[in-house]
Amino acid sequence: MAEINLLKDSTQARKSFSMEGPGKSIALYITGGLLVLELLLYGGLFWYEGNLEGQIAAADRAAADVDLEISKTSAERQEATSYQNRLQNLETVLGNHLLWTAFMAELERVSLKSAVYTDILYTPGETEIFLSGRIPSYTDLAKLLVGLEGSPYFSNPVLESSGIKGAEEGGYAFVMFMTFDPEILLKK
Repeated sequence: MAEINLLKDSTQARKSFSMEGPGKSIALYITGGLLVLELLLYGGLFWYEGNLEGQIAAADRAAADVDLEISKTSAERQEATSYQNRLQNLETVLGNHLLWTAFMAELERVSLKSAVYTDILYTPGETEIFLSGRIPSYTDLAKLLVGLEGSPYFSNPVLESSGIKGAEEGGYAFVMFMTFDPEILLKK
C-alpha cells in the first residue's frame, strides 16, 4: 500500500514564493508580451519623432520658399506702387495746371510786361495769394498795383516789401499779396 504523507515537508515550508506548473509559463508569457509591447511602443515613438522632424524640416523649407516669393513680390509691389503714385502725381499736376491756366492768363493780362514774377505762393482753400518778383522801377511797381486792382478777379493788392535787387539783375524786388476770386480756378 502506498504511503500518504499528510505532513508538509520541512523544505517546502522554508521555500519562498515560486511558481510551478502552468502558472509559471503564463507569467513568463505575460512578461515577455509586456517586454515586446514596450519595445514596440518605444520603436513607434522613435519613428514618430523622426517623422515629425521630417515634417518640421519640410515646413521650414516651405516657409523659406514663401518668404523668398514674398520678398520678390514685395519688390515688384513696391515698384508698381511707385509707378501708381507717379501717375497720380502726374494726374494731380495736370488737373491743377488746367485750373491755374485761367488765373495765369488773367495775371498776364493785367500785369506789366516788364514785371517778372519769381514766386507765387498759394495755400489751397484760401483766397489770398503771395507774389514776389522784380520790376525795373518804382513807377512800374505802382502801375502794376493799379493794373492788378483793375482786374475783376483780383482785389486789394498790398505791397508788403520792396528793395534794390542785386546789381547783376537790376531793378527792384517786391513782395506783395492780394485776394482773388476762387471762381477763376474752376473749370469752365
